[in-house]
Amino acid sequence: MAVTRTNCPSCGAPITFAIGSSIVVICPNCRSAVARTDRNIENLGKVADLVETNSPLAVGLTGKYSGHSFQLTGRAQMKHAAGGVWDEWYAAFDDGRWGWLAEAQGRFFLTFEMPLHGPAPSYAELELGKAPQSVTAGLIVAEMGTATYGAAEGEIPYRLEPEREYEYADLSGPSGEFATLDFGELPPSYYLGRELTLDKLGLGPVPGPEREKRVGSERLGCPNCGGSLELHAPDQAERVGCPYCGSLLDCTKGALKLLSVLKTKKHDPLIKLGSVGEFEGVKQIVIGFVVRSCVVDGTKYFWREYLLYSVKLGFRWLVESDAQWTYVQAVSPGLVKIAARDVIFRNERYKRFQDANAVVEYVVGEFYWKVQVGETVEATDFICPPYMLSRETTRGQKGQPQAGEINWSLGEYVSYKDIQAKFKLATIRAPSIVGACQPFPHKGMAKLWGFFAAVAIVLILLDQLTASNTLVFNKCFLMQITPPAQPTPAAAQPAQVSENPQPAAPASGGAVMFSEPFELTGGKNVYIEAASPVDNSWAYVTGDLINEETGDVQPFEMPLEYYHGYDDGNWSEGSPNDGAFISALPAGKYILRLEAEWEKRTAPLAVDIKIHQGVARWLNGFLLLLALSVIPLLVGIWKFSFERRRWSESMYNPYASSDD
Repeated sequence: MAVTRTNCPSCGAPITFAIGSSIVVICPNCRSAVARTDRNIENLGKVADLVETNSPLAVGLTGKYSGHSFQLTGRAQMKHAAGGVWDEWYAAFDDGRWGWLAEAQGRFFLTFEMPLHGPAPSYAELELGKAPQSVTAGLIVAEMGTATYGAAEGEIPYRLEPEREYEYADLSGPSGEFATLDFGELPPSYYLGRELTLDKLGLGPVPGPEREKRVGSERLGCPNCGGSLELHAPDQAERVGCPYCGSLLDCTKGALKLLSVLKTKKHDPLIKLGSVGEFEGVKQIVIGFVVRSCVVDGTKYFWREYLLYSVKLGFRWLVESDAQWTYVQAVSPGLVKIAARDVIFRNERYKRFQDANAVVEYVVGEFYWKVQVGETVEATDFICPPYMLSRETTRGQKGQPQAGEINWSLGEYVSYKDIQAKFKLATIRAPSIVGACQPFPHKGMAKLWGFFAAVAIVLILLDQLTASNTLVFNKCFLMQITPPAQPTPAAAQPAQVSENPQPAAPASGGAVMFSEPFELTGGKNVYIEAASPVDNSWAYVTGDLINEETGDVQPFEMPLEYYHGYDDGNWSEGSPNDGAFISALPAGKYILRLEAEWEKRTAPLAVDIKIHQGVARWLNGFLLLLALSVIPLLVGIWKFSFERRRWSESMYNPYASSDD
């Protein structure tokens, strides 16, 4: 189709189809949706006024993606069945393609129409969390529902009929893919793309006057009690809870409408609405507060959630349970892989911790969906400290059995002291239990021990490589026992002669010898080595190193024994060699006193003595590593106790006995 200039069939104002492939133009004068056909133009009806969503986009913006330029030519606002709207922008590319740029809650998804890989699935065949046939492999259904065409502007590449409802299904993939099955026509259209940041789209500045970002800029009165309500995100709020009278209010285009007066117990938020804290390097304002509960084994448990908002990041959450805090943001469902009872996210396994139905008990402040007391979702938590993955599944209401949504969010542990500092709180309660995703506080001790162990091993190796191992003494001693001299018999007594004379042992029972003086250097250990040719016998060698100047004595001892034989095979035990380490002695001249006892006393005993200094000793390194191992042992015991306390709060406690 060529560029067409014509007049609006409703008001007569001039309109232009500037893009050859566009189907509908919204008349800027009367807001009629004007479609062109092969023969004429057609008035499809009037669209509603646009709801200000504080979007950074605008019709006329140009950008570039994957090497192709594009221009935003139009926008449609879709009304969600559960409340709220999202913007869908239409990008005309220079290669003739149309791109669908969806914007919701500060996130952007660019998709292109793609062919299906087989017969188109019906809406009734789809199931939340399952992969439908005929679409790109790996995509799962993340949301199903009904939307309504609401407001629009500019040129649109399809036949947009105001207030017409259609069914859709959003899908999510493992690599950030995003897809939509649009059942507005049959067979359904299939759009495939991914979530992107505006930087990736290369969008230029917004044309015309600078768009005003209204954050914390509007005050409205509660229609029930008249209390002044400050709205911090007036263009995105769907529900407002009055903190004065407990009324739940509907917020449409900044106007407040009383829905109900909540008859629930009032809960005071620890962090006041309007407070500002910085996360992800961005200042975020607290705009909403929710109290939710679940029942486990007949006991009701409560936790509190604070809704944060910033223009740059959109919406985030702070969740507090038992004084334990987590900072939460949404993640695409397709990024989470189910693995039996657990899940895998970013190559990390998250263990299932809790299943429950989460019920809204109390609300105050602003919310981007139509929240109401009693609202219930199926919630499951998975942990990989300091992170927690949470899945919330919303089922369709009566009459919409297929509708529903799976939302995944990633929470990161934040210490209560950080919360106190970020929001400048005077006091804050310290936790008394271990939180579900609270990290072990001494996890770094393992790395610290590994560092010290590595240093110790390096020092041991250096000690081995740099040891001097100097021989300072080497001598072979021939030890023998000399019988004492026999006393002279008395003259009056006749001589007594033994038939088998035996030499008598000295009083000490062994032999003693002394060496000549030798030098020892200070600051180096001493290693004494003894060797003797004992054979099926034993010898016991002791000695002293005697400092000639001071007379100080350093004793040592070395048993030598060696036995061998044959008994169903050769065997041996013991050794004719032994050694003894002595710590470094003061420098000076020393004498070796050597004493020996041995089994075959009638024969001399040869003992070879060598004395070394600066000998490397593996035992010292082993003892050092053993001493260092006490630290991880104690930390390991502590961590085991820590994990037991953590999992005691879980219905999947791996430490619980079968009798519990």
